[in-house]
Amino acid sequence: MNQPSEELERERLKTLLESQHAFPSRYTFKVIFHSIDGMEAQICAVVAEATGLQLGPHEVSLRKSSGARFTSMTLDIEVQNAETVLDLYKTLGGLENVVSCF
Repeated sequence: MNQPSEELERERLKTLLESQHAFPSRYTFKVIFHSIDGMEAQICAVVAEATGLQLGPHEVSLRKSSGARFTSMTLDIEVQNAETVLDLYKTLGGLENVVSCF
């Protein structure tokens, strides 16, 4: 994807998020990743860096797949704006061993 197209897509997604959410607000992210030691901590560190939040047990839930090869992490966090949401999607989706982020 070329640069102008990426910028247009980001602006479209930002507008969509802003039309559906009144920021600041709670926002739920779901991250699916290979069950590897340290991944939960790495994801929490990325979120903490982007938001300034120290995540507690009421903001994070984990569930392993039936074969335990994958873990699903649900993050229910306070975000200040649509830019933060988009930045987190990009960063989390780019982490090694992350299969999906939505």
